[in-house]
Amino acid sequence: MEALSSVPSIVFGLFGALLFVTFFGLKISIISGAATLSLLNLPVLVRMTEVALRTVPESYWEASLALGSSRWQAIRKILLPSAMPGMITGVTLVAGRALGETAVLIYTAGTTASRQFPDLDPLAMGGTLAVHLWYSGSSSLAPDAGSIADGSAALLVLIILVFNLVIAIPGRIIQKRLTGGK
Repeated sequence: MEALSSVPSIVFGLFGALLFVTFFGLKISIISGAATLSLLNLPVLVRMTEVALRTVPESYWEASLALGSSRWQAIRKILLPSAMPGMITGVTLVAGRALGETAVLIYTAGTTASRQFPDLDPLAMGGTLAVHLWYSGSSSLAPDAGSIADGSAALLVLIILVFNLVIAIPGRIIQKRLTGGK
């Protein structure tokens, strides 16, 4: 897993283009980009979940089993609630990485979004805010490209901040509920 975590995202983008766009015939589309982003972020999420589960003290598990709970009850009532903060952190990190990713999406989802609103076709091309930022920052087609890139960057930072808050606040509430209000 560590080897896959260290692969640059542009290599995943090329792999996703080869696998999903060419081999599976999904063309450059939102579904190709989503599948490639999943492959990119899966090793990080698996590793974070594994670390979160391993950090639960062994004594919690032993005490639960000693009190007569079944293995499934110990997993559901002790192991998962104790590991939940680490797993929520992993989901937050992976989602933040996906929100800011450009290299993977340029090769698999495209750089332009549909002009139709709402376009719910997963096989259509789609551009994300991070891709728009890259495209407007590297393009000199518009006279105010720098201002557009600055605005896109500010909006992307705000969206990621709001996303982190939306994940963190319910995560703490769930943690307090599952662990008895610690």
